[in-house]
Amino acid sequence: MPRYKHVLNVGWSTGPWSALLVNRYTHGYTDANEEAGVDPEFYGKVKAFSTWDISATYTGLKNFTFTAGILNALDTDPPFSNQGDGFQVGYDQRYANPYGRQFLLRVGYEWK
Repeated sequence: MPRYKHVLNVGWSTGPWSALLVNRYTHGYTDANEEAGVDPEFYGKVKAFSTWDISATYTGLKNFTFTAGILNALDTDPPFSNQGDGFQVGYDQRYANPYGRQFLLRVGYEWK
């Protein structure tokens, strides 16, 4: 289990525009594949994992909110893990995901 994790948000806004930069970080940890018969020497170190998300929002049109963004903007791969708790292979799905860069578009409307 990682000893440290954080989600850091930095926001900016002026008039109808706003922007958000998000860093998601998980500290490295010792892999512990606890399946019976696994040699403790097979345990390894899982490297730290950090992703950056960025988004911009516009609220200048009455009752509408428009948001566009990029999740995992640097297209960071999850660190290797030898965990065996799920059907995923090569990474620990409890602390990372393999999705890579994703694009986000959102349009919201509020009835008043």
